[in-house]
Amino acid sequence: MKTFKYLAIASLFFITFNVSAQQTQQRDPLKTAQSHIDRLKKYITGITSDQESTMLGIERWFVSSAQDVFDANAGNSDAIISKLKQLSDERDTKMQTVLSTDQYAQYMKIYSEAEK
Repeated sequence: MKTFKYLAIASLFFITFNVSAQQTQQRDPLKTAQSHIDRLKKYITGITSDQESTMLGIERWFVSSAQDVFDANAGNSDAIISKLKQLSDERDTKMQTVLSTDQYAQYMKIYSEAEK
C-alpha cells in the first residue's frame, strides 16, 4: 500500500513537472513547486502568506531533490521508490512544522486519498 502511495506521488510529480516543463520549455523547479502549492491551497484552509512562502521553499527542495533521484536512478524503480519515500517523509516532517494541526491533517488527507 505504501509503495502505491509513492508511485502515486511520483506520477503526480512527473505529470506536473512535465506539464510545467512543456509550458516553459525548460525544467523549472520553482514553477513546479508553485503549481503543487497552488493545488494544496485549494484543499487546505487558512494558509497564510508566510506559510505559503515556507511551503514553497520546502516543495521546491522536494521537486529538485526528486528530479535528482530520477536522473541518478533512471531505470531502477526500486531505488527511485525508496529514495522518494525518504524525500516524501522528510517533506512531510518539514510541512508539519509549518502547518497547524488541522492544516497538517488536511495535508495528509490529500496524500492518503492519492493511495486509493
